[in-house]
Order: sequence, then structure tokens, then C-alpha cells
Amino acid sequence: MLTFFSSAFINRFISKSWAPKFLTYLLYFSRFMAIYMRADPRSVIEILGDAMEQLILASKSPRRKEILEKLHIPYILYETEINEDLELKRSIRSLVVGVSRRKVDSVIPYFSSGLVLGVDTVVFFQNSILGKPRDKEEAKRYLTLLNGNHHEVVSGITLQDTASGTRYSSASKTTVCFARLTRAEIEWYIETGEWFDKAGAYAIQGTASLFIKRITGSYYNVMGLPVEELYRLLKRFSYFTSAGKYRPVKRL
Repeated sequence: MLTFFSSAFINRFISKSWAPKFLTYLLYFSRFMAIYMRADPRSVIEILGDAMEQLILASKSPRRKEILEKLHIPYILYETEINEDLELKRSIRSLVVGVSRRKVDSVIPYFSSGLVLGVDTVVFFQNSILGKPRDKEEAKRYLTLLNGNHHEVVSGITLQDTASGTRYSSASKTTVCFARLTRAEIEWYIETGEWFDKAGAYAIQGTASLFIKRITGSYYNVMGLPVEELYRLLKRFSYFTSAGKYRPVKRL
């Protein structure tokens, strides 16, 4: 591990707006080199030392990345693939919290320091989960179901310290009310392509905002990251204190 970087240098480095993306690209490079050299990825990753002691986002979601950047929270992106198993065998809250924990568990072995964040978000309507539609026909079916009705967006969120193993989880629920749409409006929205890769076949932050009559609860939860719960969990790790281990950009 490189020890000749001073704490002041590392703090200044991480505070730069481009630092999270730089570290993400460096992480990708380290994984490639580890495969090429047949080495453990951790041995390559750990050359960053204390610079890695920050938030590690276990996700492929561009919405979650966008939200963290808006909050000026530095992060390392580590894309993860797990079997989410969205069959409703228990409460919806237990299901999404369980998936968020599995996302964290899939990333933990690659880091010796930092906080790993895992989130799972689903659209829940009449005791059924509406996932990401496979095609236009399924997207149309989802929107027809949601049309003029209330549904819930539920997220599970888990934050774990890789070094100590301390882990906290929570869940957030938002009720969303769709306005009554005509068949032509649904067809028009389908043709925008915005539904692709979106749970429930819509994006509240995009064109679909035209169709939302009202919401009760967290707006950002519908986007995929309940920032209120994230803030609460980060505080449990003393993230925002001046002596915080995870080196926030600014003290709040």
C-alpha cells in the first residue's frame, strides 16, 4: 500500500469534482490488470490506500450515480450482477432490503476499506411487482395497469463498512398517483423509448413527469435512491463530521 501520500493530499484529491470518475476508471483498469496478471483485484485496488475510504456504489443505475453527484458525495462505482429473485415470497419491504444486502455482499470482498452502498427499487401494484419491461408490449401493459391508479415504489437500502462489518439497512416507500391517460398518450410515451430499463416502464424525472398527478413520500425514492434514508444511514457512520473516516467533500 502506498504510504507516502499525505492525508492532506488525499483529502484535496478526493474533493475534486473529477475524482470519483477518475477513481472509477482506475478501478476498471485495476480489474482488467488483475485478470491479465491473474492477480487478486484487491492487491491492485489497494494501492490507492486511504483514497478508497469513501462510498462504493454497488450499482449499474445511471440515476443513482446522477443523484450522488448532485449531492456532491464522492463515490467509487463498482457494477455488480446478482440474481435479484423478485418473486414475492415475503413482504415487499423484506424483499428489497434482502436484494440490497446481496448487492453489498457481492462487492464487499473486493475492498478492505470504505462504505459499500446497495439499493434495490421496485414498482409495486396490486400485490404484483412491475419490473423492467422486456419490450414495447410489456411496457404498454404496465402503463395500462398504472393508468389512473395509485401504486407504490419501494426501495431497500443497505450501507456496510467493509473494515468493521457494521451494516445498517432501511426501506422507503412512495405512493405515486398516475393521471388518466388516453390510449394515444400511452402510445406516444412508448415511442419515446424512455420506458426502457425503467421499473414500471416510466421515469418520473423524464417525460413521464407529465403524467404524475401527485406523489406521497420521497421523490428521489421513485428515481431509485431514497436520499433521506441514505442521509440517515450515513450519519450513523459519522460520515458528515469533520473527523469522519470517509472524507466527505464538505462538513454539514
